Amino acid sequence: MKLIFQISFKVAKADRVIEGYEKEILERFKEVLEINDLQAAEILDENISIESAIRNLSDQKSQEMLIKTMCALAFADGVRYEEEINMVQKANEQINTPLDLIPWEHWEHYVEETSDALKYWKP
Repeated sequence: MKLIFQISFKVAKADRVIEGYEKEILERFKEVLEINDLQAAEILDENISIESAIRNLSDQKSQEMLIKTMCALAFADGVRYEEEINMVQKANEQINTPLDLIPWEHWEHYVEETSDALKYWKP
């Protein structure tokens, strides 16, 4: 979950503004990880690459969660930002079994799916 949090933050900050649902999703990650702001900052300072995160998430379920969460963060502010889309597409191409992503206009589904997954996640 820590790796997904780290990469999700990269997607959220790609447009230099973290707001609305992006903040909510990242806050929920902190709750799930049971960390405070200082601990979150230390984790995010590790600056792991997307490629490294994917290699460390060897099971398909974790890799799918990463991609769907990246989609959720890319869509959460409602602005299509090409750098975020490119990050998602590049990551998706690198996982064991790439997902057949739905069109960006419908990525709200990934926001809902990620929110639900985090709501019921047990640390």
